[in-house]
Amino acid sequence: MLGYLVAEGQGAADRLLFSVAEHLLADGWFLAGAVQANSEGQPMSRCDMDLHVLAADRVVRISQNLGMHSTGCRLDPASLETAVGLAETALSKSPHLCVVNKFGKTEVDGKGFRSVIAEAIAPLHPTALFSSPFLRCVQTLEPLGKAVGLPVVAHELLAEGVNFIGTVDWMHSLADGAVMCSHGDVIPEVIDALERRGMEVSGFRESRKGSVWVLERHKGSFTGGHAWPPPRFE
Repeated sequence: MLGYLVAEGQGAADRLLFSVAEHLLADGWFLAGAVQANSEGQPMSRCDMDLHVLAADRVVRISQNLGMHSTGCRLDPASLETAVGLAETALSKSPHLCVVNKFGKTEVDGKGFRSVIAEAIAPLHPTALFSSPFLRCVQTLEPLGKAVGLPVVAHELLAEGVNFIGTVDWMHSLADGAVMCSHGDVIPEVIDALERRGMEVSGFRESRKGSVWVLERHKGSFTGGHAWPPPRFE
């Protein structure tokens, strides 16, 4: 089972996940992943960012002090990769739950906790991975392909500017469990076409970069769809 949460206010989602993880650990749950806790830095400076790696009971500081007047990215890539490595190790020990604090810009760029997310999704047994031929789409699915041992197959019907009717017809031929990666001009048209054919859309509609649509199918027909929102950067 997969889940996500959206919280209003800077740092609100981090604080909520940290609290939930604390309660679950106290109840004896074995957790993989990491939660973030920010602490106040020196006066006139920004907060420090710490990742609490749940299974390792270890805190990894992922922010750098670049100076009072710095405007550059403070993320420490090496420290982030250290936390990712510790989290990946725990996934091989069958945790009750894997918690990832956010799908942020680093994950969008193909790094960070993307490999952990892929490893956590792998037990859901994706059956095939299809991508637009565009490189960024292919790179989005590559960590999942590595985790499940499936190739990422580039398909023209997922490319930008495609005739979405052909895409919809092709989707009906795919096996259950197929994963596809396409573009913001294609996905809304596909969802609208499926809705016209009887699919029920629940919740809000999202087709911005980083969003995910989960589609349900019964006896060959798409019956339901809901969207996960794109990441929010803080």
